[in-house]
Amino acid sequence: DHNVRFILKVTPVIDNTVRIQVEEATPLRQRFVSPHVLVKEPTPINWTITSKSENLVIAEVASDGYRIELHSVPFRIDVYYSDELIISGNARGLFKFEYTRTKPEQSDPDEDPGTWEENFKSHHDTKPHGPTAVAMDFVFPGAKFAYGLPEHADSLALKSTTKGEPYR
Repeated sequence: DHNVRFILKVTPVIDNTVRIQVEEATPLRQRFVSPHVLVKEPTPINWTITSKSENLVIAEVASDGYRIELHSVPFRIDVYYSDELIISGNARGLFKFEYTRTKPEQSDPDEDPGTWEENFKSHHDTKPHGPTAVAMDFVFPGAKFAYGLPEHADSLALKSTTKGEPYR
């Protein structure tokens, strides 16, 4: 039941950006993809695979000085600029992809609470298509602060979510 295969797409695009997409190779149903996430599809740029082995693929965007290392065991994506590691995806091994599945006839809510329905503050989510969360940790070596847009009004410097609610 857990031998689900995934397709990983890593695409360097203009403006010093790397786009990472993960999807199931044979999902039970197509996942929702919001048409409003991107104003337009990013323009990919060429890269060259400079090294390939069973557990590591290294590709370079020579014109920009970027190098991407894809590690398969354990799964990790490292992005370098001028030989300096600037971001590492799944460095702490927290990648989670809840694959599509059929709801069992009988399920024990105590065994895996929140799998098929859950409450968040005043919202009750029935999860009609089951669990479909995707999560991944990112590490920015050498960075003192991480900036982003939290869900609710807050400072741009993201606060730690340790022992609290994650940004949703």
